[in-house]
Amino acid sequence: MPVNRVKQLHNNTYLILWDITETADQMQNQLHHRLHDWGATAQHRENRHWLASRLAILEHFRNEEVEIIKDPFNKPHLRVDDQDWNISITHSFEKAAVLISPDQRVALDLERMDERIVRVKKKFCSDAELVFSEISGQESQSLALIWAAKETMYKWYGKKELDFKRNLHVHPFQLNDGLTQLHGRIQKGTYFSEHIIQLEKMGEYVLTYLV
Repeated sequence: MPVNRVKQLHNNTYLILWDITETADQMQNQLHHRLHDWGATAQHRENRHWLASRLAILEHFRNEEVEIIKDPFNKPHLRVDDQDWNISITHSFEKAAVLISPDQRVALDLERMDERIVRVKKKFCSDAELVFSEISGQESQSLALIWAAKETMYKWYGKKELDFKRNLHVHPFQLNDGLTQLHGRIQKGTYFSEHIIQLEKMGEYVLTYLV
């Protein structure tokens, strides 16, 4: 099973990283009857990202019955032997990740840092975010971090209907090897929340998460 890393963040909160090295057929053969994903379609079950994330969950809960249920906002929720867990799932190219906790709201995102993101920067960045990403000297990397942080906050909010430019904001940061956190906020109508988003760089990938 190609689990790359399991990190216990605190108590029963776990981050599971999966390197996708197998074909869809190979992963389908490993998918166990213990998993009940009530929103899954035949198309999902042929998708390597979907399969990797579900196998990562089964690898962690090796002997339990596992259910994944979607709420009205299409946010996944995990049930393990009738115990409710919070869950967030992400994937990018050849990696997938799952963040789970029985008592903490969780959210995460995984992105590969490359030049493609520069072409769409105006769709998700405010004017202020465009300025500090451009002057950073590493625009594509800065943009990838902004996008990942916003995607993480979007998942944490969990009710959709957020505009990435108007409602999600990432504070300026300096790119360096010691960067492990980003600061952001969600602001919509009377709703306001501030967040410290954890950050890990893994080669050409960046992982952001909230617990």
